[in-house]
Amino acid sequence: MKKHILSLTRNLRPGRAWSVLTGVALLAMTTSPAFADNGPDDGPRILPLNSHPYGKTYGEWATAWWQWALSIPADRSPLTDPTGALFAEGQSGPVWFRGTFGTSGERTSTMPPGKALFMPVYNWIFGAGVFDCDPTVPGVPCDVPTLRALAASNTEAATVLDVTIDGEPVRHIRSYRAASPEPFSVTYPDNSVIGVAAGTYSPNVTDGYWLMLAPLPKGEHTIRVHVLAPTTSYGTLEFTSVTQLIVADPVMYRTGFEPPTFGANTPLVGQDGWIAPPPFSPDAAVVTTDKPRQAKQAVHVLGENLVHQDFIKDATGGYYDAIGSYRRPVNYDTGNAQQVRLAALVRVDGPKTPAGTNFFSAGIAGRAQSTFNGDPSSASVGELALSSDGRAYAYSGNDNVPTFLGSKRVKLGEWHHLAVVADFATHTSHFYVDEDLLATFAWEPSEVYTGVLLRGTLLAYAAPDMANNHKAEYAAHYDNFSIKGVSDRDCDEDED
Repeated sequence: MKKHILSLTRNLRPGRAWSVLTGVALLAMTTSPAFADNGPDDGPRILPLNSHPYGKTYGEWATAWWQWALSIPADRSPLTDPTGALFAEGQSGPVWFRGTFGTSGERTSTMPPGKALFMPVYNWIFGAGVFDCDPTVPGVPCDVPTLRALAASNTEAATVLDVTIDGEPVRHIRSYRAASPEPFSVTYPDNSVIGVAAGTYSPNVTDGYWLMLAPLPKGEHTIRVHVLAPTTSYGTLEFTSVTQLIVADPVMYRTGFEPPTFGANTPLVGQDGWIAPPPFSPDAAVVTTDKPRQAKQAVHVLGENLVHQDFIKDATGGYYDAIGSYRRPVNYDTGNAQQVRLAALVRVDGPKTPAGTNFFSAGIAGRAQSTFNGDPSSASVGELALSSDGRAYAYSGNDNVPTFLGSKRVKLGEWHHLAVVADFATHTSHFYVDEDLLATFAWEPSEVYTGVLLRGTLLAYAAPDMANNHKAEYAAHYDNFSIKGVSDRDCDEDED
């Protein structure tokens, strides 16, 4: 079955090595000359074969590529996905992988900026896990020199290896040949992509032609790969594959609360995945045509609809009387290596209170999955809110009564752009108000963070009514809420 992996779990026969002929195309929109091996150019750069890119040799990356490719269940495999939509499956760290099972076609995929891409052009694997010897071929011992010879001879069968980037050829592709330095194991899950039972199989070897591309700039890129190998052990192999690769910050969620997704004059909770725990005034947040910042609709929380809760007043020592907490789960795994930006346009209407009197406030927050003393937990990555005293405040969000860690003067009755950039690599957050950096501080050190952002939240807080202040006099408004990855700490307002 190694002749053509398109057949996958059908017609498996012993002694058939596996070839993944990859048509990955990355193409920077540039007018640079032909891509030179080991040489500089004005577009994406192919890293030299002998450069140990990102801490591994090409051969070690080739091993890692196969271990990634075969570790993913068949129904989630990027290699068999004809559309490219599953490209991010199993990807993490500074280097992402790309490949197909030797099929012609065109695919469209998206990857975050700042990632190198390691891809086979034409490659083979032989071994215990791919129907060449024990245990996938019972009774046939695995002889590593024989496996290496098979991989080498089939690699050398290629007569055409053409890769073009933006219509310009990659030169000297044959100088990018690499084999696994040592025999390696592969581990299959249930429902493995080639039908092998779940488990770990060794030894295996690989040989082929590979390219490691330095991180591409944001934008659309295209590569065309054409391979012809007329004299492999299993017949002629030929394919042409094109991948349209979009390098862009990932968007976990974005909304302007517009129709038809959101119905006007109805509670936010229950629409498009929004939730709220019952104690936190779930019906107070309403999608409305009142005062949208852009387009036709926004969300408002009227202070009079925030429901008093004794436990809130007791837990905060009377600091708060009612809380509205409106949550949009995303459960996005950053691998503890990405930055995520939570942002919204927020407005507070009502009379200004004296300085330091945080009677009514509205803002945004994010929450990350964690463990505490080995037990499942979660922790805030920060809250940023507009207060009735005419200031924006940044704080951790982990205390019942907030300790303000940064503030900025703002105007009531006007829209302000709030953003929290949560850095899962450094476990710090950066707070922006109207694109100005307000504060940066570290997360709760007692938590162990898994790298998963659980949700983004819209918040409204009200203190107990006083002689001169009544929550019925206040309203919070929200528009253009988003949760997205960012490749730097810039807090742009482009989509808001």
